[in-house]
Amino acid sequence: MNKYSLNIKWKFNEEFESWNMIIISDDSKEHVTEVIKNYQKTNNVEFESPVDLMDAICDEHGWQWEDFYYDIEIVSD
Repeated sequence: MNKYSLNIKWKFNEEFESWNMIIISDDSKEHVTEVIKNYQKTNNVEFESPVDLMDAICDEHGWQWEDFYYDIEIVSD
């Protein structure tokens, strides 16, 4: 199994928000990237959030996704 970190910039109320996730898949990073980038257009559907998008993709492709949490986060003054 491969683990890929994913950052999706999703537009909410005219502003972009970053969503960080981990994708777990046997497929290549290139294939995973193309599927995610093109899923809404290819399937003629629009999702309300990245969570809904990734749920649909993972169900269809047998992948898993997890929220990305930082093990260490530092704020510098």
